[in-house]
Amino acid sequence: VMAGMETFYAAFVADELVGALGLAQDADGAGACIESLVVSPAYQRHGAGRALVEAVLAAHGHQELFVQTGAKNAAALALYARCGFIEVERWLEGAEQLELVRLRRAPS
Repeated sequence: VMAGMETFYAAFVADELVGALGLAQDADGAGACIESLVVSPAYQRHGAGRALVEAVLAAHGHQELFVQTGAKNAAALALYARCGFIEVERWLEGAEQLELVRLRRAPS
């Protein structure tokens, strides 16, 4: 984690880490990609994920932002849609033919 090029955001309840988001900048600095978003199962659907995405939007909303997730991950797709991301691509990946979705949020 420390050697990576991602910036990490963390969500806490009191002193307990309940979620984290990893953000990687494009090589040219014009955009960024949410590489990971995880929330502890006990805190899912309680606003931690949204708070993390909103923190990224506050700091990086002036940039083009991307994220990808599974096409069947309805909760993630709804969260990103509420935060202004729109679908730009779908594809199948791997031997399992997992359907993935790429989303984009225009700079604000």
